[in-house]
Amino acid sequence: MPRKQKRRPRRRREDFGTDFGFKVEICPNTRAVDYLKDSYDGHLSYVDYLVGQLFGYLAQYSILENTIVIVASDHGEAFMEHGRPGHGFFLYEELLHVPLIIYVPESMGVKPKRIDALVEMVDVYPTPVEIFDLNMPQVLHGRSLLPGLNSVDFPSKENSYAQTLAADRISVRIGDEKLICKVDPVTRKFSDFEVYDHTKDLDELSNLYTKEYPIEHLIEAGREYVERWASIETVVGGEVSDELKEEIEALGYARN
Repeated sequence: MPRKQKRRPRRRREDFGTDFGFKVEICPNTRAVDYLKDSYDGHLSYVDYLVGQLFGYLAQYSILENTIVIVASDHGEAFMEHGRPGHGFFLYEELLHVPLIIYVPESMGVKPKRIDALVEMVDVYPTPVEIFDLNMPQVLHGRSLLPGLNSVDFPSKENSYAQTLAADRISVRIGDEKLICKVDPVTRKFSDFEVYDHTKDLDELSNLYTKEYPIEHLIEAGREYVERWASIETVVGGEVSDELKEEIEALGYARN
């Protein structure tokens, strides 16, 4: 007889709050948060296994010695550190500080190292473009990380930015200072300021903002970021194949 599969524990809506985190009134109980953490850890373990499978395949067929592998994450996950679970609506470090691993073959003469410099996800694309000496697009918002692979000292970005999925909130980091604020999509007015000092508060639990706190340099950098992205022309359209639609739906990024 086939083995009876264990049923996954049912996640009750009242455990997580209305619509699983997409409303303001969120107050999951401890059991629900523990379940979320355990589930997330399970997914991380599975990803780790798949990365191992990928490297094993590349090595088995002698492809690894001629391949650069980049492993990254588009976001982290919140587990009630700032009052809500999930991602997409916060810009705290538990969501922005993500792993970036670049494997380079020994034949390229790059020694394994850990780089603590501040970089952004927009820097990922220019890196293999420069490594393989491809044509670099004229308009590019990132920088290649190749110099960091070949040097002990690699400078952090002077400014780094992020925005929520709805683009109604941005973060600006200059050095160890970080600003988080709301942005009106029409007037582009900034409000609801939060300021954190990473030299003392990496978990971003102590908001230092007051009307007297000097944040003009952070706001100015934020406005430049908003204006730059607002000037980009976006082309929407085109056909999506049924196969691609199924893949997107299977990943949970689309609804019927």
